[in-house]
Amino acid sequence: MTVKILSLYRNLTNLYGSDANIRCLKKHIEETGNACEVTYLELGGTPNFSEYDFVYMGAATERSQKRVLSELIQYKAELSDYIQNGGLCLFCGNSFELLGKSITAIDGTVFKALDFYDFETVEVARRVVVDTVCDCRLVPDKIVGFMNKQSRTTIVTNPLFRVVKGAGNAPDRNDEGICDKGLFATELSGPLLVRNPHFRAMLEKKIYEKKGIEALPLYFMYEEKAYKESLKGLNV
Repeated sequence: MTVKILSLYRNLTNLYGSDANIRCLKKHIEETGNACEVTYLELGGTPNFSEYDFVYMGAATERSQKRVLSELIQYKAELSDYIQNGGLCLFCGNSFELLGKSITAIDGTVFKALDFYDFETVEVARRVVVDTVCDCRLVPDKIVGFMNKQSRTTIVTNPLFRVVKGAGNAPDRNDEGICDKGLFATELSGPLLVRNPHFRAMLEKKIYEKKGIEALPLYFMYEEKAYKESLKGLNV
């Protein structure tokens, strides 16, 4: 059976090696004996979200984020339908911010976002660059990641993570990212699925269940070792 993945605007959203998330996921799926096809949609392309089992977008610079937003907002209704109908997707880095009501740039310009959720993002002068450790109710293991952002986001009622060490959606709170139905979004990069094999396995299992594939996620020895070394290095 073939798992179909759609990766959005890789040429602009591959900051910090974000595409490694998809390459990692593809490798693991193939190791179970199933095929995996990745379609890379670039600017000017027309997405048909319903054709895919998983949709992904990575991290971008602040400037590229706005360019991607101007493209993706044309397909707001189609993406919303995909999410509301149980489609699985992962947004990493500042692609998370596209899901809210608006993004206010540091010069005061307000960019209308996808408006799927009530939160708003405002860019600030001070950049946050920090390794971050979080708890996640979906997996028993802690989440490790890297955050480099120049923004703060208003309260998210259904966060994906709770910060143990590092930074969240805003400096004074421990909520991080958002989780709703099959949508998972986080400011963490690093890349996330490479550094967190248990979180990757959770997403992979959801893909199999949705696709009707009888397979269990595999764990690779060196991924586990790297994960444990990350925790050790962060004194967690």
